[in-house]
Amino acid sequence: TNGRMYVWDAVAQQHALLHEARTFELRAAVGACFHERASQVRHLIVRDLLKAGTALRMSLEHLDRPCALYALYEGHRASAASGNLCSEFCAKQLHLKLLPRLSSYRGYWEDDRLATAMRESFEEVDKEFVERHRSAAPSDGCCAAVALVTGRRLVVASLGDVACVVAMRGGEAMELLKPHAVPDSDDEDGDSD
Repeated sequence: TNGRMYVWDAVAQQHALLHEARTFELRAAVGACFHERASQVRHLIVRDLLKAGTALRMSLEHLDRPCALYALYEGHRASAASGNLCSEFCAKQLHLKLLPRLSSYRGYWEDDRLATAMRESFEEVDKEFVERHRSAAPSDGCCAAVALVTGRRLVVASLGDVACVVAMRGGEAMELLKPHAVPDSDDEDGDSD
């Protein structure tokens, strides 16, 4: 009787206030830089996740705007001629795992809930890749950096040796994720950058 609308929060097992999306003014540009042997790189840019959700019959109207996804996948250890099954698979699948999670809860998305949705999406894609591509070389894999923008918030998830730097309007740079490298036993020249 207070005039507010609520949704059921299955995680917290209680009712939560229905979130009314807000629109913020924000401009984003995306770029990438790779080492000279990075031939198995795939990227995905979804500038408007609300339109993508609508096309897939999933409502994301409750998420703050802009609502976008930027993803970079760098394959490892597959032959350059055959490409990298894992990076191609991730570029086609990760956002399709994330969208249903984002559409499933119409309350306010706390940072922890967003982080959990990203982590669970990564885990689901990993499991599905292993199930679908059992015949792929065991070393066929990829690193990933995925940035989700909702309103004024930026959630970045990373797996592997991909760095993520945000350049602010004033020119200053913030390194969100530092790359880490594991010595590569397959490296022909003995370097372990």
